[in-house]
Amino acid sequence: MQGRPGAEKSLRAHLTELEQIWRENAKAYRVKGPYLLGDKLSSAEINVIPFLFRFEVLLPHYQNGFQLLADYPLLNAALQAVKARPSFQETIREADFYIKGYEPWSKAP
Repeated sequence: MQGRPGAEKSLRAHLTELEQIWRENAKAYRVKGPYLLGDKLSSAEINVIPFLFRFEVLLPHYQNGFQLLADYPLLNAALQAVKARPSFQETIREADFYIKGYEPWSKAP
């Protein structure tokens, strides 16, 4: 990631660990749906999805089109499923809101 040495490697390591949790620990549930518990939203999604949503909005804008979640299909599927929920739609803002809010932190020191 531009201006932050090691940031992409660190982020990918964390996302790889999460993807493995979705893959290995949730095998029995995954056939029922995209969430860690299959068709049931869990605290895992409630805690993780807000970050993934911001990655999806901010990284392409600030990192020249970088699509991080393309390499994490199970996390991406969970994100897309949560984004389709009316309750999630009611809590989010337009992409520009997040982009402008992050702008002060986007500058390399």
